Amino acid sequence: MRQLLRDRTIPLAIAALALGTALQVNDGLYSPWAVALLGVAGVLASLAFWYTPERSRFTLPVLVAAISIQLGLLLADFPGSHHERHEWRDYGFFLALMLVAIAIVSRATRFHRSAFIALLAIYLLAGTWLVRITPTPYMDVFIFQRDACAALISGMNPYTITYPDLYGRDGAFVYGEGLARDGRLLFGFPYMPLTLWWNLLGYTIAGDYRFAQLIAVAVGAVMIAATTWSRVSVLAALILLFTPRGFFIVEQGWTEPVMVMLVAATVLCAVRFPHLLPYAFGFLLSSKQYMILLIPLAPLLVDWRDWRFHLKAIATACVVTLPLALANFSAFWNNVVILQFRQPFRDDALSFAAALSHLGLPKLFTAVPVVAALAVAILCARRMNRSPHSFAIAVAITFLTFFALNKQAFANYYFFVIASLCCAIASLKPSDPIVR
Repeated sequence: MRQLLRDRTIPLAIAALALGTALQVNDGLYSPWAVALLGVAGVLASLAFWYTPERSRFTLPVLVAAISIQLGLLLADFPGSHHERHEWRDYGFFLALMLVAIAIVSRATRFHRSAFIALLAIYLLAGTWLVRITPTPYMDVFIFQRDACAALISGMNPYTITYPDLYGRDGAFVYGEGLARDGRLLFGFPYMPLTLWWNLLGYTIAGDYRFAQLIAVAVGAVMIAATTWSRVSVLAALILLFTPRGFFIVEQGWTEPVMVMLVAATVLCAVRFPHLLPYAFGFLLSSKQYMILLIPLAPLLVDWRDWRFHLKAIATACVVTLPLALANFSAFWNNVVILQFRQPFRDDALSFAAALSHLGLPKLFTAVPVVAALAVAILCARRMNRSPHSFAIAVAITFLTFFALNKQAFANYYFFVIASLCCAIASLKPSDPIVR
């Protein structure tokens, strides 16, 4: 029992499992059970902050059990959207792949590298199948990214185009008042340029940008496994690959797979390729608007006085962002920044803020999640020792706090947290203290 209580990988693994299961309950939307599991994940991730960085004889069995449970959940339900009814016959190929995966996982601790290669191939096959059978998912983000790719290839600025209003009368609930008129949305591409650059690979090569997102998750998993190429790092990567709603996130075309790949790249570079670390961190910073919350966590990677690191990271972010941003800065600013503050409160969000609303309590102020996340980030930076493992845990806790208190938080948001937890598991060095 003492070993169990000192093994930090266990609360991290169970936190990733609990969070993935929370997303499975209602596709990452509000549900009392999902909120309860979100709370469990938050408590376990925070407990890991205080656990000693050790592993025990329970480490591998717990990781294998977590992956097996996730595969069981994938067998229990259709892996993609539920907008249409699906019988098990509709996804028999996927079920067969998951059964093979379960058989391989049982051997993963003995032949971890060959098992990982086989399971990565299964993931790519399953993901390709799901993208192929849902060529046009009922999701506005899919339209945003697809049309932005088409616009860029046609020589148009994606920040100046408009989109069809997919949700019609429900548009005000999704976007807020005044952002839709006559069947069109009154804004352009709402994401960072780096997302679009990556999506272009899938759009131009395979005709569907989601293939680039599928590859991003696979590359992220390879990077997590390659952190140490140990049994633990391989199993951590498999937790990410087979989190229950992971295929759903790729199918719907959300942006987070790119962020997953980049947080894994940042941790991998911190462990094995420190000369590439500032560039990986710069890419990560430029991948999403709220990645600015990573800035207080930089001292967990390098000495905060290392001006060369900061200069290289900033230059990297500028190189991938400024060409499109400066082409029409007003449009970029309105769509990427101002639009985010106009987004409405969503009582279907998977967050404690939505839970309070369902209880009839006042809505949280917009500043609450930002202030809370910054407080957590600063606490982590001050209390944790510098290491890739500390950085990964701090990223997970910071963004879990930010999303859990936010006016909007859905499956794709928490996918990034799950990836950060997996990075933390993979980068753990036993007997390396985390708290100063």
